[in-house]
Amino acid sequence: MEKLHRVYSISVIRLLACIMIISCHILQYYGNELAWWLNVGVQIFLLISAFLYGQKEVSNPLSFYKKNFIKILVDYYLFLLFVIPFYLYFTELTITIKMWLKLICGFPILLGLNHLWYISTILFCYLLIPLLFYFTKQKYKYIYFIVLMFVVQILCSLHILPFTGAWINCFIIGYILGGFYKNFGKSVIIKILNLSLPIALMLNISKIYLKYFIDIDITRPINLFYQYAHVFLAIFIFSLFLLLLQKVNFRSLIKNFLNFTDKITYDIYITHHIFILGSFSLLVFGKIYIIVIILLTIVSSFTLFYLSRYVKDKIFNIIDK
Repeated sequence: MEKLHRVYSISVIRLLACIMIISCHILQYYGNELAWWLNVGVQIFLLISAFLYGQKEVSNPLSFYKKNFIKILVDYYLFLLFVIPFYLYFTELTITIKMWLKLICGFPILLGLNHLWYISTILFCYLLIPLLFYFTKQKYKYIYFIVLMFVVQILCSLHILPFTGAWINCFIIGYILGGFYKNFGKSVIIKILNLSLPIALMLNISKIYLKYFIDIDITRPINLFYQYAHVFLAIFIFSLFLLLLQKVNFRSLIKNFLNFTDKITYDIYITHHIFILGSFSLLVFGKIYIIVIILLTIVSSFTLFYLSRYVKDKIFNIIDK
């Protein structure tokens, strides 16, 4: 894949999305409804990844798969290597062969680790990237994109694909936006914002009305509507911050900090949840333990990052620069 000039506004958005997700899970523990709005940070993660890949070329799909699957799975497997013994020893968990297979493929099965649905989802999205890149070379590429999104949603709705279709399509939309950015430059950001704002407003105001004023039951069509409202909220937030930050002159110290947070946010995402929700939540001891959770998340994510970095370098000869 060709090298892409680092855009530090993307780095800031990634860090903000990470903070949103941690805040979301803390609020979720206390039953605060705001949690279900802050969790849009995960969709922003998907957009960021897709947006960047939409500006790159995939010349060798097999090499692309190898590098990116290793990048995702080494950290994930090392995390499981540490946490599963705790579950087996301190809880009544019994892991069947079927559960092991799901864990290996990145599907969440453990209470307190529900956030790991992201692993299988992002891996599936990576599988699509060579196909998405192929579409960009076709004359009627946007028709191909639309058909693919429709097929993905149908297959997911029928449970043929074990994913949330809206989240996969969020990635595809992000990939398309990345292509726009590559072809038209920074001027396209305001156009994305102007397009996403009315759609996000319309969908989310309707969502608020249906959810909080009518208190309508979550049926499949309504849930699908809520999911795409979330997708367009993520697109709006992403494009808004991209616009606001594009003229910021980041100093070298800030750049160094963002270079590091870019690499460690994934490990923060993997590790933080176990301290907040599920069998090993520290919030049962009181809100003061939020500070302890933050410290443990920092320590565990740093440990996981450097350990996985060592494994990738020594075993697979792959390391983030």
